[in-house]
Amino acid sequence: GTTDCTPPIQQALNLARDAGGGWVYIPQGTYLLSTVAPLRIYRTTRLTLAPNAVLRRDTTASMLVNGDASQALGAYSGHGNILIEGGLWDMQGAVIEDAAVCMSLGHADNVTVQNVVIRDVPRYHAIELNAIRRARITSCQFRGFNDPDGTRAFSEAVQIDLAKGVDYFAPFGPYD
Repeated sequence: GTTDCTPPIQQALNLARDAGGGWVYIPQGTYLLSTVAPLRIYRTTRLTLAPNAVLRRDTTASMLVNGDASQALGAYSGHGNILIEGGLWDMQGAVIEDAAVCMSLGHADNVTVQNVVIRDVPRYHAIELNAIRRARITSCQFRGFNDPDGTRAFSEAVQIDLAKGVDYFAPFGPYD
């Protein structure tokens, strides 16, 4: 819980990507995400957190995105066939007040998020589904939201939107 675990977790996600898909398992414990944020998950990857695993955000960035900023995969051709399951995703919204989405997922087909707990989201959304076909969010818990100055007119546990422009989905384009 005090050492930055972003690089080794990202390395495991990259190994799954390089193998054409895989299963990344994070055992119980607390894992601080401080650098190289957000984590990036790629097609045909299963990311499982053990029941007592905690990913704790310690940066102003979002925690997880399904692609790279430079990717030009439009419509539903991006990184899909993704399963994210288990664990506690702690956004620390009361400590790090910079607005961020926990999971920003876009331009993909077949994405499932299940049995996760997302806590203390600062100003935005716990999960954003943007230009996603066949998405499932099941058995998840959303606990806590922080809008310290009361200026956020809307925020959702699960935001469903379109990839119309950077104001609608910032992590990557194209905006189609």
